[in-house]
Amino acid sequence: MRVIKWLLVLAVFLGVQYYGIEFARHNAQTVNLVFPFGRETGEIELWQLVFFAAGVGAAVALVVLVVEMISLQAGRQRLSRRVKQLERELTSMRNLPLSESVAVDRPKGGEPASPAAAPGDIPSI
Repeated sequence: MRVIKWLLVLAVFLGVQYYGIEFARHNAQTVNLVFPFGRETGEIELWQLVFFAAGVGAAVALVVLVVEMISLQAGRQRLSRRVKQLERELTSMRNLPLSESVAVDRPKGGEPASPAAAPGDIPSI
């Protein structure tokens, strides 16, 4: 399986090399790119300009990807700290003794006792 994987990688590499050379051979005309603010590239071949633009685009995409990964990692760490805090709180609540008022408020049937009506309250129907 490893040999097949490396042969596939080699085939893709050689294919990219072949098409890159063919692209450069067919796009050998020179161009002069004028940037904003009066800056110019000078006479460069078209294939160099295309590869340079692709490289700059890949670099920008890589920077955005790294920033996004750092942001996601920070969010994951923040959520992990919050989960640990909530787990500690839950553990401490489990260790609290039950108060006696819970047992007193419930009659034998298990349903909560209804509050006594105060004088002047309007009974609900």
